[in-house]
Amino acid sequence: LHGEAASVNDAAVSKEREELRDITDGYALHDIFNMDETGLYGKMPPNRTLATKRMSGRKEEKHRLSYAFTINADGSENLDPIVIGRWRRPRCFLSKDGKDYGYKYYWNLKSWMKADIFQEYIEDLDRKMRRQNRHILLLLDNFSGHKWDAERITNV
Repeated sequence: LHGEAASVNDAAVSKEREELRDITDGYALHDIFNMDETGLYGKMPPNRTLATKRMSGRKEEKHRLSYAFTINADGSENLDPIVIGRWRRPRCFLSKDGKDYGYKYYWNLKSWMKADIFQEYIEDLDRKMRRQNRHILLLLDNFSGHKWDAERITNV
């Protein structure tokens, strides 16, 4: 119930839906993927008790991990998630990189998706699809970090 009444042009929405259907009709459901990110504040304590009273005297922990999940339209294929943290080698990794443990782990000070991380992700996905001789459609939101070199990508 957010926004103003009639703030969306229904004709424009219908037109965009038709364009999206035209694009997706060229792909099987198992070849249509969606990727999206979410943040996890795993160390943040609850700000209310069961009695719904605010807790005083506690500083909020703002440590964040970002996760990017990719799944296809029929749910038959989940790609490995991307984890983006703040530190290159967190203490729990015992002086190793996340990639040494088999994770797609990246790091930056804000724990956010950036264009260089996304470029590496999209190139890895493209190599995987080339090995499988598949051409896929990857649906994304319009986040500014979702940029890639289109000349190097052939199967996504």
